[in-house]
Amino acid sequence: MKEQDILELVKFGEHSQLECKLGKGGLPKDIWPTYSAFANTTGGMILLGIEEKEGTFYPVEGIDVVKLQKQFWDHINSNQVSINILQSDDVKPIKVGSYDILQINVPRALRQQKPVSINQNPYIGTYRRNFEGDYKCTKEEVDTMIAEASNSTRDSIVLSNYGLEDLNKQSLIKYRQRFMIQNPNNDWNELDDKEFLRRIGGWGRDREKSIEGLTAAGLLVFGEEHTITDFFNNYFLDYREKVNEVEGQRWMHRFTSQSGDWSGNLYDFYQKVIKRMNEDVDVPFELNSEDYSRVSVTNIQRAIREALLNTIIHADYFTRGNIIVEKNSEEYKFVNPGLLRIPLEKAISGGTSDTRNQNIFKIFSLIGLGERSGYGLENIHNIWRKNDWEIPEIIESFQPETITLSLKTKKLISQNHLDTLKKSLDNEFDDLTSMEIKFLSCLLEKNSISRRDIQALLDINSIELSKMIIHIEKLDIIERNTINNIEFYKLKNIDKTNDVVDRENIINGVKDKLKGKIRVKPEVLKQLVLELCSDDYFTINQISSVLGRTENHIRQKIVLPLVSEGKLELKYPDNPTHSKQAYKTRP
Repeated sequence: MKEQDILELVKFGEHSQLECKLGKGGLPKDIWPTYSAFANTTGGMILLGIEEKEGTFYPVEGIDVVKLQKQFWDHINSNQVSINILQSDDVKPIKVGSYDILQINVPRALRQQKPVSINQNPYIGTYRRNFEGDYKCTKEEVDTMIAEASNSTRDSIVLSNYGLEDLNKQSLIKYRQRFMIQNPNNDWNELDDKEFLRRIGGWGRDREKSIEGLTAAGLLVFGEEHTITDFFNNYFLDYREKVNEVEGQRWMHRFTSQSGDWSGNLYDFYQKVIKRMNEDVDVPFELNSEDYSRVSVTNIQRAIREALLNTIIHADYFTRGNIIVEKNSEEYKFVNPGLLRIPLEKAISGGTSDTRNQNIFKIFSLIGLGERSGYGLENIHNIWRKNDWEIPEIIESFQPETITLSLKTKKLISQNHLDTLKKSLDNEFDDLTSMEIKFLSCLLEKNSISRRDIQALLDINSIELSKMIIHIEKLDIIERNTINNIEFYKLKNIDKTNDVVDRENIINGVKDKLKGKIRVKPEVLKQLVLELCSDDYFTINQISSVLGRTENHIRQKIVLPLVSEGKLELKYPDNPTHSKQAYKTRP
């Protein structure tokens, strides 16, 4: 890491992926909760040789990084830490001017390595990280990590004293009818319900306990809501829909697993939800390439179906949290309890699978639902790219553990963006290719974007992108910066006059609401920040200036919690400590 990168990192202090410690008297003891916390969350960096004074961080003289490095390796390789997940190049001395700093990069641990504990008792030595620092994990969090580390699928467990009488008969009948249509010559069609369930993963036998009965998957997919919640106490399914703004009406349509007018199981939930979500899908006329017949299910509908199935199949039904599916005018949102079991990059690139509920996946795949294992997210991304919509967004939260997939049907190139580019570039606009217009439109929307993200967004390789950048740079309208070895692009010399007027109106509106008010509740300030950042990015300094509060208070008590809740997005998401970091309200 370069000297300037380190200075940029520490400029705005610690955050969820950065911890600074002094280390002057030797290796700090409190480094180990941070090691555990980073490993059990999303990874992070520890810098030794940094001092904090009145909220500002500085490198200091007199740090023996060689000694610190040896002490670190001696401790992490002892039995005082549950596991060492670092490679040799993850711990290295670096120079910042005349200062010596020890840089420790802690990766996110694999699920099989968790819980990463600072001692041999995970229930007292396991930590995680949030915006307020390291916190000791609860017994429930540790239990979940231990269960997730197993390679056996938890939905295959046989439930004692659960039988056919606990199922919704109509759900099973409808499933078997669809199975017969999908597999007309399959011998399983002649089996009784118990044997049929055994073949598809809904019934099992535990030979060690000498019991047989419904599996967890069988109960979840075909059970009655009240029998499901007898075992899965936190089970709750929620579908809500709002496609038009109606004053005083929060949801135009909503149903939950507890409503009592349907079974409340996963199979019927899928059927009810997919019908509602496909009702108003604006799909293009599409023909089959072989016989030129009208395609009955379009790629957009397939993507929505895959997103819904992913939510159901990858949910952790043994932990807290609900399955939530929302349909809005420009967004589909899918929320399920549980964390990612593989790195996000691998999930998006496809081909790598680590299915949490293999029996539930099997039950749905046997009736033709669900892409081949490991390719669902990749297909969704490909379809959204082909439609020039915003990149699908995946947000991972830890308290409680949830995954949120947001699919926005908002075009990358809006008419406002086109008008702005035409006004600024004049005749040179006509020389731009459609791909270059998309690129510039992305910069107008995001202000700054990394090379990796623009490649994914435009679905082009590195060579094609480089050629495009060379051409656009001749117009003198973009500039590039490298931060942490990641290249970023942003616009320059683009007239955004109309945006400035709108921005001033919003600022004045927020200030008016604070006139004469000295004490304002945090929740009110949060709403004002969301209003302020609704159409543009604002820095911490700008937000604190508008609201009349200190930067530290705004950062720690208002902005960072909103980021954690998924309500604010970062202007530079790949570099949370960017010197010009700013925030915008998520649509």
